[in-house]
Amino acid sequence: MAGQVAHLVAEAGFDVRLDPSRGLDHGVWVPLRRAFPEASVPVIQLSLPFPARPAELLRLGRALAPLRQRGVLLVGSGGIVHNLRTVTLDEDEAPTPDWARAFDAWVRDRLAKLDLEALADYAGRAPHAALAVPTSEHFEPLFVVLGTVGAHDRVVTLFEGFQHGSLSLRSVALTAS
Repeated sequence: MAGQVAHLVAEAGFDVRLDPSRGLDHGVWVPLRRAFPEASVPVIQLSLPFPARPAELLRLGRALAPLRQRGVLLVGSGGIVHNLRTVTLDEDEAPTPDWARAFDAWVRDRLAKLDLEALADYAGRAPHAALAVPTSEHFEPLFVVLGTVGAHDRVVTLFEGFQHGSLSLRSVALTAS
């Protein structure tokens, strides 16, 4: 499977290097530990290009779309609002600031419409984008998954909420309507 992923990504014009010795990043093992606690599914971790723009990440997702069509689960782990300078680490249920709610709601609404153009320009269009996404590495996996969108897909919210005040835990899935 790793070879198939590498082939699809290379065909799309991305540089590819397989590294079977690298362990899983926390962005992979933390969600998988919750979803598949018995480690019963094979996992391939894909490192994202750096630096990357949303349009490039959407293109990467389009390259991976055939895998999804074959039943491969593609997971993009990260965070909608992820600014560690603003979290209240000692309080799980700290009040959520208005700016964090506004950015999260803006993303939620664009996801519901699958407005990829607006999402790709989140830095210029979304309220409080610079505060909500001071560095993009936690937001970028969303674009890869969105790049796999098919004609009959819709976004379903699996969970929404905040932890430690401003840390958005929004989780979504693409499903065929």
